[in-house]
Formats: sequence, structure tokens, C-alpha cells
Amino acid sequence: MNLEDTLVKQLTYVLPDYYGEAAPGTTQAASVAIKLRYRIFQNLPQYGGRNGILIALFPEAKGTEGSFVQASPTGKMMMDTYWSKYWFTESVDVTMQDYVGSGHKAGTTLIYDGPANTPTSQTLTSAISVAGGFSGNGPNLSGGYNSTDATTIVDFKLQNTTSNDIVKHRYQMAATPSGGVYNDPDDIFSGFPVGAPYDPPAISVDNLPLVSQAFWICQPGFHGTSYFCVEVDHTLMALHCNANGGKYKFQRCIHQLSVPLFDWSSIKAPT
Repeated sequence: MNLEDTLVKQLTYVLPDYYGEAAPGTTQAASVAIKLRYRIFQNLPQYGGRNGILIALFPEAKGTEGSFVQASPTGKMMMDTYWSKYWFTESVDVTMQDYVGSGHKAGTTLIYDGPANTPTSQTLTSAISVAGGFSGNGPNLSGGYNSTDATTIVDFKLQNTTSNDIVKHRYQMAATPSGGVYNDPDDIFSGFPVGAPYDPPAISVDNLPLVSQAFWICQPGFHGTSYFCVEVDHTLMALHCNANGGKYKFQRCIHQLSVPLFDWSSIKAPT
């Protein structure tokens, strides 16, 4: 197994014309792109000489495209009329964990994950610094290693509910361009239960970047295997309003990408 690598996997799926309003031949295809960067650190002095692993969904080289979800490659919805808006991104749930089966115990401890909770339209910052030791297949990290990214997702917020060594980040629509606050589907109609839907945020139709990352260390004396899995759960929304009131529909797509199974006992600091 490589001690550092970038893994890429993209899924595209065609969305249904749920309310049957689109013109014949009109389609919309959403995408989930996971570009997972991992780096294994060896003999870390600040953690008693133990090894660790960093997993990030953004590229090491700035200016290079990272992980994202996309409701439409054209930036246009299947239906965008006064009474109907579909499809657009409502939320994205990112989960990372060292997956183990029933009866087994993970041999790693989560040290850091980011970004932290971030209010709507604020800058999402994800930063981690690892000092000393050896990095991936490279030389001694005398100067340390930094993994940092920052981006702003307008009208969205990030909720960090990480617990029990499982990373849980939700990128959630939080406002509309008209200035309304979004907490649940009822909030996106102008006069619920009867009222036209507001326009969704532009970023919910176009590319929504994912900047999650996490760092784990191997537990003392553990010589077993780890299988780190990243899951992206993309939820899209369709809105429609008629004389009977506002209606909405959700469509979900779950996409996974994993670091190849590896044995911590086989990872040694270079000599």
C-alpha cells in the first residue's frame, strides 16, 4: 500500500421529473465527486512515536479541484418556474470512519476533524498541522506538515456533530437569496401553505465544495488493520406549489470511497 495517495471516484445520476412538468426530453443529471487525499505519518514524537493518518477531501495543491456535489452541470434546474423549482442541493452529509465489523475494535483514535460549526455564508476553514516524524513516502518532517483549506459557501452552513471517533459533517442550506432563513421545507415557500417557492441559492444548483478532513493516530500496541471509509450522502429537493399548497420531494444519492485496507504493523518509519 502507498503511504500517500489521491483516490478519485465520481458518480452521476439522472434525476426524475417528479411532478411531470418538464418538456419532453428535458433532463437533469447530478454528480458527487470524491477526491480523497490520504497521507500516513510515522513515528510522531508528539504522540509517543505512534503512527497516524490524515484524510482530506480537498487537494494538496491549491487551485486544483477537490471534492464536490453538483445538482446540475449547466447550473440550471429541470424546472425553474414561478410555481416549481427542481432539483437543487438541500444538504450533504459527509461521514468518515475507521470501519470495523461486529465484534472487532478500531485501532485508531480521532484527534482532529474540521471544519468546525460554521454559520451561514461564513468562511469554512479546515486546518491541521502535524509536527515531526515521517510523512508518507517522504523524508523526516523536521518543519512539520500543514493541511489547510478555506472556502465560502453562500447561504449554506456547516454542522459538525462528530462523536465516538466518527466524523460527521452536514453542509446544510440555511438561507435563500431573498433573505429568508431556511430550517425546514416549509420555510422556502413565500406564503406556506399557499405560496410560490423562493429561488434556491445559486451554489445549491451549481458546485458545492466539500472541505472536510480528519486525522487519526494508531492506538498504543495495536497491530491490526484499518479500513477508512468516506461516505457522501447528497440530498436534493424539488418544490411545487398549487391551489392545495406547497409540496416538496427529496432525492438522495449515497456515494462511498475507501482507503485500501492496510495493516499498521507493516508500517515502519524509514531508516
